[in-house]
Amino acid sequence: MTMVTTHDGANAGLNGVQKVAVLLMGLDRTRAARLLRELTPEEVSAVAQELERTAYVAAPTIDGVIEDLARTAIAQRGDVRVTQADVRELLEMSLGEQGAAAVFGQSDARRFGFLDAFDVPALLDILADEHPQTIAVVLAHLSPDRAARVLAGFDEERQRDLGIRIATMERTNPAALAAIETALKTRAEALLAERGEHRVGGAEGLIAMLSRSDKNTERAVLAELEQIDPAMAEEVRAKLFTFEDIVTLDDRAVQQILRQVDTRGLAVALKGVEEATKSKVLKNMSSRAAENLLEEIDMLRGVRAADVAVARADIVKVIRTLEDSGDIVIDRGIDELLD
Repeated sequence: MTMVTTHDGANAGLNGVQKVAVLLMGLDRTRAARLLRELTPEEVSAVAQELERTAYVAAPTIDGVIEDLARTAIAQRGDVRVTQADVRELLEMSLGEQGAAAVFGQSDARRFGFLDAFDVPALLDILADEHPQTIAVVLAHLSPDRAARVLAGFDEERQRDLGIRIATMERTNPAALAAIETALKTRAEALLAERGEHRVGGAEGLIAMLSRSDKNTERAVLAELEQIDPAMAEEVRAKLFTFEDIVTLDDRAVQQILRQVDTRGLAVALKGVEEATKSKVLKNMSSRAAENLLEEIDMLRGVRAADVAVARADIVKVIRTLEDSGDIVIDRGIDELLD
């Protein structure tokens, strides 16, 4: 994947275009624009491309170039970061808006819009093998709600790393963004092609069917499947009702469930959950119990994603046990026929 250029040493080895780009980054914009006006259109284009590729220049490099080319800007020495907005403004000051647009070649289309076609699990699959900085760039371009749900899918150590990278991120170079987007499109297209070659039936097909069936049908089918393929039976059970589906239960059912689980396990299960699920649980507890639960959640540190998954699975087992006993009813969105 293409990476941005950094100049972190002396100016030895820099060509003329690179030295001009470094000098421009060390000058204020008015002087830089005045200097650009003295260049030919071809030279401006070459310098602009170098500016786009260069995201960081160390102070020794700037000082070296200034000593070679001019000493008038020595007071401007120091580490310099350039953003897309800086480059565009500089070119607009020297070439005008239309000239800058022609040289810059920037598209205003929203980046990573193609990812809207994928749900959160699919996005996690697409990003799984990417460099953390690439993942951080993608998250920064998603809507806050969608980015939060994707972030929650990583383990806690990776979440902390990505959070820091996003917080300290400068505006990403357009060329680097384009390279990231191209690579992800390739991976996304491969995933879509793989999904297009789906089997008729399979576990997903059975889950879709049973989620629309009555409880007696579900019980009979799973009992038979248990005899043939216990692993698939367990997979189907796990996906028929997930922890987040608690929001679909009535308050009485939630209260019965809460009486069967301990506070520690519930706190772990609620770690990183969507706000709607947490609110559903808290509203069905006493004020004191809700306060204790929130304190328990706040005190949890270093919880592994695997531990959260286990805690949620344990609560789902409690829910299914209560349903099997008839103590609670899960609305399956169908009207069962009465004799």
